[in-house]
Amino acid sequence: MDFEDFIISPRNFKTESWQIGSRITKDIREDSIVLLFVSDYRGAGGDAEVQDFTAVRKEFYKLSQMDFEIPVVDLGDLVSGKSVQDTHYILQEVLSACHYKRAIPVIIGVPMILLFHYFLR
Repeated sequence: MDFEDFIISPRNFKTESWQIGSRITKDIREDSIVLLFVSDYRGAGGDAEVQDFTAVRKEFYKLSQMDFEIPVVDLGDLVSGKSVQDTHYILQEVLSACHYKRAIPVIIGVPMILLFHYFLR
């Protein structure tokens, strides 16, 4: 599945060759760590207001990669669906794609209560 319509790609930050940001890609790779930022809080008493994760990304990209050999993928920001069920569906598709590639998804910004049922499967 192509996620272009549902995920806003992260902007590029200037990084040095020794920083982890210089190795981050935007496509899910086998045995990688996949970052996805979500700002839909509708299922936890909030709303689907867009959050700005730029500062988090910028600081993460500055970290030293040292001997870190695992590929890191930053998919970007998940666009909230018309309903919370739409957002859950797209999130489930991303998690399935990660599972298929044996990648570890790291979902940032979403309340854990919304992710809980994914761990029960």
